[in-house]
Amino acid sequence: MSVKAWLNKNGVFDNELLKILGKKGVNDPTKDFGNLTTKQWEDAKTELQKARANDDAGAQKRLKTKLTKMDKLVKPLLKKEKKTTKKATAEKAAPKKGDKKPAAKKADT
Repeated sequence: MSVKAWLNKNGVFDNELLKILGKKGVNDPTKDFGNLTTKQWEDAKTELQKARANDDAGAQKRLKTKLTKMDKLVKPLLKKEKKTTKKATAEKAAPKKGDKKPAAKKADT
């Protein structure tokens, strides 16, 4: 399904959004949103809001509604980012068992 058809089907079509998604490499939303990270999606939304910043208050409200609906549709499809936990970070910093410290050189006297 094309991006335009998908946006129309879900009631969130916007010409500027169509262009931005094309730049982000989204040609088939059901597959390509899985290649976007959350950060890339947030960047796309920010870019759309900047492009539409000069619109009147009514248009701004409609855009906000569309973006809220898009978030609900897109977020489950986005690439899952790996989360680091405090435990994982601490394990990386701690020396492993069996690792030997370099032997100190003995001074010849």
